[in-house]
Amino acid sequence: MFEKLFMKGNLPDKSHPPGILTLMYHRIDRADTNPWGICISPQNFEKQIRFLQVNFHVISVFDLCAQLTSGDIGSNNICITFDDGYRDNFVYAKPI
Repeated sequence: MFEKLFMKGNLPDKSHPPGILTLMYHRIDRADTNPWGICISPQNFEKQIRFLQVNFHVISVFDLCAQLTSGDIGSNNICITFDDGYRDNFVYAKPI
């Protein structure tokens, strides 16, 4: 599903104005600990991150804020965020 959202034809190119895409993840954990369907597996997350590294300039939240404050927004940026402080984000996502 993720690749379909960012298929080659959907990726920003130089004709688009500068901007920053922001992805928000909820949980990165094993499927058997996902009773509400709100997390992805560490393997799927790693696959997505590898894709993003190849196709985007991944920036931190601090860089996002600095660019928005200065008005000097680069192109092809993407910022990855997590909406909660679950332990699995530290255990699984941080190493990736």
